[in-house]
Amino acid sequence: MKVGIKVKEVMKKEFPIVDINQSLAACTTRLAKNSACLVIDKGNFIGILKQEEILKGFLNAKEKIRDLNLMKKISIIDSESDIIELLDLIRTGNEFILLKEHNNIIGIVTKDCLRKAKSSILGRIRKKFMQEARM
Repeated sequence: MKVGIKVKEVMKKEFPIVDINQSLAACTTRLAKNSACLVIDKGNFIGILKQEEILKGFLNAKEKIRDLNLMKKISIIDSESDIIELLDLIRTGNEFILLKEHNNIIGIVTKDCLRKAKSSILGRIRKKFMQEARM
């Protein structure tokens, strides 16, 4: 079933990106308003660094991002996908879903993105179901 809401309608376009060779201190300022950072190495995406890992890093006297545990099992879906596909990924435990368009990462969806868009999405899904019920 599709509801006609594209994943890109709820994505976050701005998301902090850090290099694996950066210090933890440099990363903390980027995480002030985000729950995680995308981590790159030589321009290639390699994982996601969550706030909790940075705190563990400071507690364990780690200095570089490369010394921390990155989330490497990340789902990537097309930005034109229906939101039902995204909700299925969230339901199966994916915290962060990257969105691609023409093989380029263009955004990310987190549970927080969905919370912010919830009332708008639910209203549109309800409307779609009511339209289909009338047919």
